[in-house]
This record gives sequence, structure tokens and C-alpha cells, in this order.
Amino acid sequence: MTLPLSICEEILASAGFEGLSDATESSHKKRLRVIRDQMRELSSDFAEGISSESRYSMAYFLYNFPLNFMKTLYVFGEISIRRPDFLTPRQRYRILDIGCGEGAGMYGAYYALKSLDGSGNTRLNGIDGSRKMLERARDMAARLRRRGEDLTAGFANRDLTDIRNALPRKRYDIIICSNSLAEIIREETLPNKYIGILLGHLCENGILVIIEPALKKYARRLMQLRDDLVKHKAAQVILPCLHREKCSLLKIDSRDEWCHESVAWKPPAFLRILNKGLNREIDTLKFTYLVIARTKSQHVLPEGYRVISGLLKEKGRMRIFLCTERGRVELVRLNRSKSGKNLLFGRIHKGDLIKLHDIVVRNPDYWEVNFQTVVEIL
Repeated sequence: MTLPLSICEEILASAGFEGLSDATESSHKKRLRVIRDQMRELSSDFAEGISSESRYSMAYFLYNFPLNFMKTLYVFGEISIRRPDFLTPRQRYRILDIGCGEGAGMYGAYYALKSLDGSGNTRLNGIDGSRKMLERARDMAARLRRRGEDLTAGFANRDLTDIRNALPRKRYDIIICSNSLAEIIREETLPNKYIGILLGHLCENGILVIIEPALKKYARRLMQLRDDLVKHKAAQVILPCLHREKCSLLKIDSRDEWCHESVAWKPPAFLRILNKGLNREIDTLKFTYLVIARTKSQHVLPEGYRVISGLLKEKGRMRIFLCTERGRVELVRLNRSKSGKNLLFGRIHKGDLIKLHDIVVRNPDYWEVNFQTVVEIL
């Protein structure tokens, strides 16, 4: 996964870093030092629950826009692969981005939808509480239109804590909350009423895409929201979960378990330059997400099991953890059981969807791959 070249170029142009590369880095030395200092301040403030994106808007834009753009791009890619019935081609997609900030979520969705049907005919609507952030979102829209992108965009400055009065009286095909609920709602749980209002502004078969930081607090809030929606049948959770039973990790007594993604990608050169001296892990996109559909139909669930851990290599064996309707299951392959049929076990990554044939069930939460077991990565 890589950031589209057009987005890279417009990020740098908007920030006054045109042509930034390893060869030209020295000519931007002073400004880069300022940006890195601001990035440190942003991290410190985030850890303390202080919102300072507007104060350090340039640093936030340069670092977070590409990461948040790619997270959205990945999630929409998963929807198109796992649940394509919710992204059927249409004349125009109507998208609402709640707490849009600089627009990374809506523009990530735009590029994802464009890759699906090639049209890119999209109406984007962004709402945010910061005028400065909205200025950057508008600027990016203008830049993309000058490149010939077929999009229209409208923006509004609103208090998103009062969500009922903040939303236009319209319905949308897609509503996005990309790293915004963490800023808007500070409580330990996400109010069902707030989410219900968002769902009420979706068209039939419309989807609500929520992306949050991969921190325990925010991940477990989404896990609990997911269970509440399933219990009350208020809407269909279509991803990342592949079943309609209680969350596998919430069943576990320990509160140290939380569901999140770790997706490898190739950061652009300018992001690697910005990261010098900061030593942040930028090669992996870490986040938690939930995709909720407003639909009257019970859509068919994808086959297979979702991998919710990395591949753990130990002496004499490999193991992973799966999310199943029975709960969290440990799946083990002893080295002596390796065969051509289960060879793909050694290539499994977190987030993969796998299919198993002839598995050995030692007990409900411990399964074993033997010589005859067939392992497929879907």
C-alpha cells in the first residue's frame, strides 16, 4: 500500500515543501526542525488528552493526513473485498465526514470509490469544529479539482457534541468518523443515542465507518458498541466482525484484550524525512475500526475466520488467535505437522481471513492443524 502520488504532491505543495526529498532536505532544515518540535508537542498533548491540532496545524497535517488517508483507504478496500454488496456502483456517492478535520477520511474514501468504478463522481460533505482545519480541507478539495478530479465538496463549522443540531436534514450513502469520536466524546462508552442519530442519516444499505486510534480505551469502546448494536439489532455490523455473536475478546474476563489492526504499508519519502529523530513506527498503520450498515435485510456473512493476532513463532510450533462465533480460539501448528496442504499457515498475518478444512478441535478454544488440515487465506 502506498499513498497516491497526487496526494503526496498536494500535501507538500500545501505545506510549502514542494520537491522535498533526501537530496533537498538540507535546504528545508530550519522548517523541518520546527515541524518536528511541533510533532513532539502534539504527541505529548494527545497523551494528556489535550486537543492542539489547530495550534500545530501544519505538523498535524503533514504527519497525520497521510496516515489517516491510508487507514480509510484500507478500510474501504476491506469493504469492497469482504462486503461488496454495500459498495455497489451508483451515479453519485453522497458522503458525510463527521469531524472531518483536514479531510483525510473523505478524500481516502473518494480515492477508494474511484478505484472501484472509475468514475469518482462524489459529493463530499465535511463538518468540523475548527475553522482552521476546515480551511485545509477546502484547500485540498480545490487542489484535487484542479487536477481534474470529479468531486464536489461542502464544509460547515459546527459543534459536534450537539450532533442532532449539527447535521443537515439529509441522508447519505456513507458517513465517516475518522479519528474524530475520540475528540468529540470523552466518556468511557460511546452513547448509543449519538450513534443512532448518525445511523438515522443513512440511506437504506448506507454504511457508517468509524476509525479510531488503536489504544485500548478507544478499541474497547468500539467493541462494546458493536455488542450493543448486535444485542438490540439496531443495525448490522459488517466489518471487521464476521459473525453476529458476542465479541470474542469481550467474553474474556481480562480487560487487557482489545481488537485493532496492524497494516504494513510503504510510507512516502517525505514522511520518512519528517520522522528523522522522532523514531516513530511509521511502517505500520495501527488503528481500530467498525463498519455499521443501515439495512433491513440479513446479508450473508463471509465464510472463514478472522485472524486477530500476529503469527507467533515458538520452539516447535507456530500459533495464531482467531475470532469465531464460539469466542477467541488459539490455532496451533506443530512443526512436525507442516505439509503442502497447510503450508500457508506460515504466511498468515493479522487481519487475514482464513478458511480451514479438517481441523482438529482439542477443546472449544484450542484447535490444531495436523498433516491433513487444509489452510486457505481468502
